[in-house]
Amino acid sequence: MFILVLVLLISLPVFGYVDQPYYPLSAIKNTTQKTSPVALKQGTEPPKSLKNHEIKDLVYEALALADFDSLLTDKIETVMLKPNIVEPFESGSGVITDYRVVEYTATYIFERRPDIKIIIGEGAGGWVPRGYEWGAFPGAKASDGFEIAGYTSMVSRLKKQYPNLEIEIIDINIPEEDIVEVRPKVPFADDKYYLHREVRDAELLVSIPVMKIIETCQVTLGLKNNVGIAAGVVYGWAKNRGFPYTKNSGGLRHTYPVLDEEIVDLVQARVPDFTIIDGIVGMEQDKTHMRRGLKREANLIIAGKDPVATDAVACYVMMLNPRDVEYLTLAYYIGLGSLSPEIVGDSLEQIADRWVKPDPGYSPRGYFGQGRRIFEVSTDGEEFTEPILFMDTLVNPWVLGDARRYNLRTGFDLEETMDVEVWVGSDCAMTIYLDGKPIYKHTGRRKHELPNDIVCLSALEAGTHEIEIVLSQKGAFSLNIAEALPRNMWGRNKFAGTTPLNLIWRWEE
Repeated sequence: MFILVLVLLISLPVFGYVDQPYYPLSAIKNTTQKTSPVALKQGTEPPKSLKNHEIKDLVYEALALADFDSLLTDKIETVMLKPNIVEPFESGSGVITDYRVVEYTATYIFERRPDIKIIIGEGAGGWVPRGYEWGAFPGAKASDGFEIAGYTSMVSRLKKQYPNLEIEIIDINIPEEDIVEVRPKVPFADDKYYLHREVRDAELLVSIPVMKIIETCQVTLGLKNNVGIAAGVVYGWAKNRGFPYTKNSGGLRHTYPVLDEEIVDLVQARVPDFTIIDGIVGMEQDKTHMRRGLKREANLIIAGKDPVATDAVACYVMMLNPRDVEYLTLAYYIGLGSLSPEIVGDSLEQIADRWVKPDPGYSPRGYFGQGRRIFEVSTDGEEFTEPILFMDTLVNPWVLGDARRYNLRTGFDLEETMDVEVWVGSDCAMTIYLDGKPIYKHTGRRKHELPNDIVCLSALEAGTHEIEIVLSQKGAFSLNIAEALPRNMWGRNKFAGTTPLNLIWRWEE
């Protein structure tokens, strides 16, 4: 009966908001495709800043290593380059994509295919094009982010340097008559989205984000760059406000329960054909200095055809496990790319360094990660179900139905023996077993924190491990396994809570 309910839930038609609390993993998992190499190239190590010709060399080398040329077939007539210019800031600020990375991508294309039209398209949420401020969120001011970031002068300079180059900038937030409806194949948050027809129709879409930490969903890289394709003339400025703005108008629902799902929906609306991550200067701790962000110079470029694998490499460079990022794992499950990238170019081990994570006092979920969400479930001692993916960090098995007790089990592989921490929280009584032995128990009610407690496990052996959680009281829990950092490590709290890079959860192979 229980399995039948699950099947019926998945088979129901969806209209508008989706918001399902869980999925049988088999209903969405499609991870059969092979990955393609991801290029990682770093110039002179910081703190020395790169000169223009050095950035050009990095971009050209990365594009060649990632086989970008194979995409420039005779059928391609138009390429859209989609940077991240979310706020009206200058290039080099770390907040937006450096115009030089886009410029050298454009010249690389022109040198190989001078007949291709190049469109630079962005739909920012942090600045309003002139003429639309009347309907934006109160306080939003008209600005020209393209000009402030150096894109306008860059395009003028390229047109003089290459008279035959056809290149233009368009704001893909507007106008209303150019907006079209697109439906994601596997909708998670909404069953339809609205974007500019030039995005939908671009024969080649190249996403060029800047490399940043963000408090809402851990990282903002290539996949999250697709939030910029959601048309402002529909979703507003900012894009969670709706247009024209009224007290009850809607936009994108940029809230913890659905943000990652929206990102994956928007990636499906138009999957990038290639991703170039600008790691020349990025941001750690948060996405802008106005939101506790810290400028981080890294002098690197990451590029690849696989949008999930390319983002995953950026996570590893920042010494974050991509399995901590919900939208990356969701994109992986539905077949958009790989979480196990093949890296070409420079050595990850030599480049990787810890980036400051979000402030836990400001953003517990950004600090905690997505937590473990896939479990086989047993109700009141019955047989375990197939793996179920819960859609929130706060896992509530009672969405499956009333019961006196729930048992949930999962597992993981650890490549090497190491010290780890089990981060656990709940608002109810719970017991955790590791390889059949109890390692944690809580009785009674409490306020659910991320985490309530941390259990230290010394020298956990390499190999396969089993976890079982028993809930004898109705409520929700959270679980994560984190790398145990040295107690005397400088700034330890800035980096804590990351799943070990060599840990792979079951069903994420």
